[in-house]
Amino acid sequence: MFLTTRAALMLSVRARKALRARGIVDVSPAQLSVLAALEDQDGVTVSALARTLELEKSTLSPLLDKLEAHDLLARARDPKDGRLQRLYLTRAGRRRRREVEAVMEQVTREVLASLPKKVVKHHVAFCEAVLSARGDAREDAA
Repeated sequence: MFLTTRAALMLSVRARKALRARGIVDVSPAQLSVLAALEDQDGVTVSALARTLELEKSTLSPLLDKLEAHDLLARARDPKDGRLQRLYLTRAGRRRRREVEAVMEQVTREVLASLPKKVVKHHVAFCEAVLSARGDAREDAA
């Protein structure tokens, strides 16, 4: 776990540097996951988005606040249930998601190109195994 976490942190630092080099300072890799999820689920509630991203609401809220401050997402009360907030990507949010994803794809290509194909193949197999096992972990936690 330690090595996986360290590798993920290194990749995040590299991605942030690449984003800054292109003048993108309003979206982090973590915020990109929010923008991408909203692209697929525009109008989703905060609770549903937290479940989709497997984040605690307390972790998600600051990400939403920053995205909203940069006019990349908008919040609106649900017209049928005023207790619920719905989240929507703005035009700027959609545009920024595409820009950030392009940078992330470039960083990913650069990293993968620097690794032996065998290492990449094993990494993909490892990630797929961990992700498929998460259903078992959810059942164990319940």
